[in-house]
Amino acid sequence: MFEQWQTHNATLLVQATGLGKTVVAAEVIRRMAPKRTLVLAPRAELIYQAKQRIEQFTGLQCDIEMADQCANRHFTCKAPVVISTIQTQYANGNNRVFPPGDFGLLVVDEAHHFIAPAYRRIIDHYRQNPNLKCLGLTATPNRTDEMALGEIFQSCAHQYEIEDAIKDGYLVDIEQIFVPVWGLDYSHIRTTCGDLNHSDLAAVLEQESNIQGMIVPTLEICWRLPQNTLRNLPVDDWAECLHTKGKPRRAIVFCASVKQAETFANIMHRALPGCAGFVCESTNKQDRKELLRRFGYGEIQLMFNCAVLGEGFDDPGVEVVVQAKATKSLLVYQQHIGRATRPLPGVIDRLTDAQARKQAIATSAKKSCLIVDFVGVSGKHKLISTIDVLGGKTSDEMLEKARAKAAQLLPFSTVGLLEKTAEEIAKAIAERKRRIEAEKRKIVGVSEYKTVPVDPFNACDLQPRRERGWEKGKELTEQQGKVFAAIKLDPTPYSFTQKKQIIEEQFRRWALNLCTVTQAMGLKALNKPTDVSEIEAARILGQPQCSQDQARVLRRHGYDPFDFTFRTASAKIDEIAKNGWKRPEKDGPPGTKAPEPKKPEPVFLGDRLSEKEINFLAKYHYPRVLLERVHQDEGRRIKLRIINNKFKPLPPEDPDHPKNWKPTI
Repeated sequence: MFEQWQTHNATLLVQATGLGKTVVAAEVIRRMAPKRTLVLAPRAELIYQAKQRIEQFTGLQCDIEMADQCANRHFTCKAPVVISTIQTQYANGNNRVFPPGDFGLLVVDEAHHFIAPAYRRIIDHYRQNPNLKCLGLTATPNRTDEMALGEIFQSCAHQYEIEDAIKDGYLVDIEQIFVPVWGLDYSHIRTTCGDLNHSDLAAVLEQESNIQGMIVPTLEICWRLPQNTLRNLPVDDWAECLHTKGKPRRAIVFCASVKQAETFANIMHRALPGCAGFVCESTNKQDRKELLRRFGYGEIQLMFNCAVLGEGFDDPGVEVVVQAKATKSLLVYQQHIGRATRPLPGVIDRLTDAQARKQAIATSAKKSCLIVDFVGVSGKHKLISTIDVLGGKTSDEMLEKARAKAAQLLPFSTVGLLEKTAEEIAKAIAERKRRIEAEKRKIVGVSEYKTVPVDPFNACDLQPRRERGWEKGKELTEQQGKVFAAIKLDPTPYSFTQKKQIIEEQFRRWALNLCTVTQAMGLKALNKPTDVSEIEAARILGQPQCSQDQARVLRRHGYDPFDFTFRTASAKIDEIAKNGWKRPEKDGPPGTKAPEPKKPEPVFLGDRLSEKEINFLAKYHYPRVLLERVHQDEGRRIKLRIINNKFKPLPPEDPDHPKNWKPTI
């Protein structure tokens, strides 16, 4: 965040539900002190949650500005942090806004809500202060919201989404099951503001026949019973069957309307007394608190709700989310499933290795969570599922293939399905290339003189990432542009997201002493392996990596220019110059290759960096493949240099810049 604020006043933190966005914001607030902070959120539950977390992690006093609670505005008694709902700010003609100069930091929780014009006006009010820094917090927004967020926040400081967290062992795996309901028809429902029209959807889902079609599957799934166990029994025998044969797991059921939620809960009560609770926005606060307490202790297994538990409700013990309402909103769907993705308390605490966390989750009482979608006739509507949530960085082609396969699987792991689909697409591409090459070999004499267009992605076996809305129109920084200049690749044809992906791949190749992305493209066009060093690639392509002037100097002193990259050539020429423009004796007579440096001793596991230190340095493009193997003293030396540089990246000419850094391994 602080790096982004060097060039932008407003930046975005994209982090999936359950990964501690508020804790990150609390650390930013602590570092910004003594500058005051204003935190804006759209719901009262989020206000109290933010107050508790910020005070816990920073020790700073937080005042609340909401309804009948007012923050102290007296000059000598102002709290370091003020937390307010956005509705409070713009109510009654904006008479509860603060002067823009009162705050140095504005934190916008659930930032996706703030694209609404009324909310934007409040943000614009505070941004009249030219020194104000703004931090937006959000989970993955839908593609339309991405564009709108890009108008408010000039950059995205950090992006860590739900699929990343599952693979790193911070969240449990997600399984999905689609349950068809006979007669459920969404095809005639209108679309309003990008989602299914609320009134139309409620009218469909409030029909008792549709609710009845969801009762048996919900009970059987939540009590872990085989399919159709209850259908073969009289309703009066359901309770005994569930008590004797079932193993209940707690579930949240999201409904489209209060009537649907209440009817659903009442029918469940008749089938199994005491198993279900129901909350909505009009539920008395004390009654809601008591119901959620009983749900948390497992006295109630099913909690039905309408527009209450989607945001600000944290209960790691929830194992099942039942989507008793369809949606076209990726954000709404992700917020719903995020209620069940947290691992049980204490399972991954103090574990610094991703594999260790995943193993701990796999041996815990909650190995995964289950998302239940009731499906019917969707018609023209493209309804959201976990495939869309976990495929945020995935191409549209892969998502469509995964959706088609999902219809054949019951249940399935969404991450596993996407990975399997990616493998199948990669195999299909490889087979298509093999057939093309076989056809080309038949055309002897013609094919030898044709050039084959190759892009960086197929040359390096990468899947191009789709461009996120907040990255559209962004330009490379000066340092990023120097990477493309160094590898002699024109960045013009690629989107900003793809340019960043190419830079990441190039740093990975530098870390592994592999050829550059540009060289890989040339090798691919010649049907040559791309996992060779820069020097080997230069010989194959007949293009030394050093400049023509460097090559001329090196040849004059008996060196082969193909043995050097631009950087090593520069270092060797400096060495020759210091030696009075004579070839150093240690390199032997002209025509002999300079001796290879001795390989250092290996680093022991206990001497390596922690995962937190690795993550810090990785944000500055230091390759993980090196960070995971380098000695901790070397890694901490680099970290200290960055901190002393005011958290700015080291300049490209610095020997400790990621491109130049060659640590002892």
